[in-house]
Amino acid sequence: MATFWHHRCDTCGYQFDTSGPHEFYRDKSGRLADFGHPLPSSREAAEAGVAGFYGRMWCLQHNVNVEVVMREFCEPVDRFAGIWMPDTHPEKQVIIACPSCGDDEPVMGDRPLGPEIRCPNCVGGTIESEVSMMS
Repeated sequence: MATFWHHRCDTCGYQFDTSGPHEFYRDKSGRLADFGHPLPSSREAAEAGVAGFYGRMWCLQHNVNVEVVMREFCEPVDRFAGIWMPDTHPEKQVIIACPSCGDDEPVMGDRPLGPEIRCPNCVGGTIESEVSMMS
């Protein structure tokens, strides 16, 4: 079940979209592939099982969407094995960072308790976030 966000600068209109978390599996080459929701998107996904969750985040350093692993299980699990509950399956330690540049503050959702996000385009504005859809 993912949430989709729309982000916009309150000054210059710079904008981007993000979403997550999404279930993923590792394909035969070991690459992250979208598992599908609520059912597997392919036979390969169903046979592989859910490897974890990723977010389509925004890297403020490069102004691009990046897929960032948020949780990864030690072993793939069945789609209906309580994957949304914490501590139900052993997990690998993950570092939430842009896979391209290593920036450790990629943007996915709003940050109600965190620091304001300064606009990378005009620098003077603040990024405002709103939920655009939930699935």
